[in-house]
Amino acid sequence: MPSSVEQFPIELWLKIFSYLEAHDLVKAFDNLNSYFRSILASHKLRLHVEINSKDIENTLSTTSIWSIIPLESIRLLTAQTSQSNLIVEFLLSNSSHLKHLTFLDLDVKSTYIKPLASILVNLVCIKTFSLREIQEVMNEEDKTNIFPCILRMHSLKQCILDLSSSKFLSTSATEQDNQPVNQTIKQLCINIGIKAEFFLFLIRHLLHVRLLRLQHLFWSESVYSLQGSLQSNIVAIVIGTANISFINLQRLIQTNPHLRCLHIIDWHMRDSDDKDALLDGRLHRLLDGIACIYVGTVLEAWDTEQDEMRAQITARSWLKHTKNVQCASNMPVHDRVIIIGGSIGGMMVAACLSKYFKRIAIIESDNVLNETLHKSKPDQIFDYRCRLANPASIGRSGVGQIYQIHVLQNIEWLGIDRFTLETAMRKELCLQFGNQTEWITNARLVELIADRSANVVHGTKYRLKDSSSSLDIYGNFIIDCTGRNTSSTKWLKESLNLIVPTVQMHFGCGYVTFVGERFKTGDSSLDSKPIYFSNANVPDNNTGCYISPVRTIKSTDENSLGILSTIAVNCVNAEYPPNDSYENLLDWVKEHLDRDFTVILNSTKLCSPLVSHHRAIDDRKYVESLGKKWPRNYIL
Repeated sequence: MPSSVEQFPIELWLKIFSYLEAHDLVKAFDNLNSYFRSILASHKLRLHVEINSKDIENTLSTTSIWSIIPLESIRLLTAQTSQSNLIVEFLLSNSSHLKHLTFLDLDVKSTYIKPLASILVNLVCIKTFSLREIQEVMNEEDKTNIFPCILRMHSLKQCILDLSSSKFLSTSATEQDNQPVNQTIKQLCINIGIKAEFFLFLIRHLLHVRLLRLQHLFWSESVYSLQGSLQSNIVAIVIGTANISFINLQRLIQTNPHLRCLHIIDWHMRDSDDKDALLDGRLHRLLDGIACIYVGTVLEAWDTEQDEMRAQITARSWLKHTKNVQCASNMPVHDRVIIIGGSIGGMMVAACLSKYFKRIAIIESDNVLNETLHKSKPDQIFDYRCRLANPASIGRSGVGQIYQIHVLQNIEWLGIDRFTLETAMRKELCLQFGNQTEWITNARLVELIADRSANVVHGTKYRLKDSSSSLDIYGNFIIDCTGRNTSSTKWLKESLNLIVPTVQMHFGCGYVTFVGERFKTGDSSLDSKPIYFSNANVPDNNTGCYISPVRTIKSTDENSLGILSTIAVNCVNAEYPPNDSYENLLDWVKEHLDRDFTVILNSTKLCSPLVSHHRAIDDRKYVESLGKKWPRNYIL
């Protein structure tokens, strides 16, 4: 006799099952009895499936979920797996069975976006489509426009695109004219910066779109000629960051006469006309007619009229002052930061900026990603460094050949040197931010790509060591983290005619570092301290010294402590420690530091060159004092 549960109408079970994920449903009901198994096999079932790699690989297997649930039952499909090739193959081979699929949510690697787009047209019932790109290294030329395929999805109502490059959405003027018109899409969200040309293309080809969400809109003055008498049916526009003048904001609103909601999180007010429009009330008159509005203004930090502008901003409830920034007025959108130098400073900057940029490019002159370094243990990394033909080039701290003679005999691991620390950090950076970070190794930067009229650096030219031709890379910000060996002074002079001081003064902030073998001093209290330091804390103490052990070594000299140490002598707002000779450095230590450091260093054998780093003056202030403007998106 059937149980009371089985006497429920099948329509009720179908409704209940529609709220459950397919794997949970099969696990709970498949082996219960034949009644529930028949419901699972019903084509009337409407299922949500969170597909995984195993499901895709076992499509034809009798043990897979598809042997129980027909593909025709799937209404909602979510695939969040890194095996993009399997996702594309699955959709391609089963598109005829997925005829009732209405919701598709995918994570896809960059190289598979184009083949995926060609399949979308075959999924005739899709109403909601969400695509997130899994970033990987890919030539910009290989990224082709996928939006025409989306326009041909004539049942699509909501589309969300989270991409890393505007190349996936770029079209020429000729191509735009030949694209189909879509009359079904009501909501479009694009999580990448787009230019006004593409915005106007959307208006032309999405006839019934109501809600438009954009991460970044860049609207230049030259676009107006493309606009003509365009008018859209858009009711709500949400923009993350708007690089748009007041005049073009007027044009945007004129293009959207049905606009009832405008939300701009950060509007960069840069031109004088933008500020005049705020101060004389034109901005208020333009926007007060929109029913639901929020505009967050971003003012330049050096603006002399900020107090008056803030007063005008606070007078309107819908207008807010979000922050001050210093940025270029016509910088194109690349959503990428370029970091020059992959040492500790460069990696720290990359990790910090991972929250703000989708793509981070690190240009590094050495082969720091070679297989030997990545597979070595910490002590093996140290040995590798000592065996280099030129340790100073890749070791960063300038340790010379005399070093390797000393440490390659009976070594016992004690601490970690900078080179080993860098390698460990580099492994971790690749592990955590591998999808965002692109390493360009064995490369030398040769030139800045700059616009003198706008005082902006758009990117850099670099050359691989085994190539004679240069390559271009573009970004929103360029950050030089090469430290004391920087060539920024040369690049800025060549590209922007900026004169940056290169002659160091004798007074400022800096240090001298070296590696030394410690010997007995005759003072047992000092000899028993492998780590010894004194901080430079202004204004009370402007000089300091750090002694940190790297390794223990076996020595034939009975007076040796068997310790190899990294030693740094530093100053803050004081006379630089000299690096021309060890004797002169000892005289400086005797004059500026406590007696203990003089005793220790007098009993230390120098095992490496004296490497210095001096910062005498602020380069930016110096340049501006000469009447020049520092490039707004270049950081040294």
